Amino acid sequence: MAREIITAAKLHTLLERDFQEARAAECASLCRVPMPLFRAPAGDSPNWFIGTPLHCPRYCHKLILRAVEKYSAIYDIEPPAAARR
Repeated sequence: MAREIITAAKLHTLLERDFQEARAAECASLCRVPMPLFRAPAGDSPNWFIGTPLHCPRYCHKLILRAVEKYSAIYDIEPPAAARR
């Protein structure tokens, strides 16, 4: 099944929404979802990745990675203009 193509900003919004719904209240101002970045896909992998989330004692980093796993099966991001040439 082909992934839907969306902007990196839209994907970030989806990742952030899932994270915000699951995170610990005390992490509201500390833990953040890194912005998705374009990469040339290898095989059936998505064409994006995020940087490594900061380790959190309340496991926010694992919540972020769970959201990445969910959306990596559904979405690719629009390549930057330089990659489209």
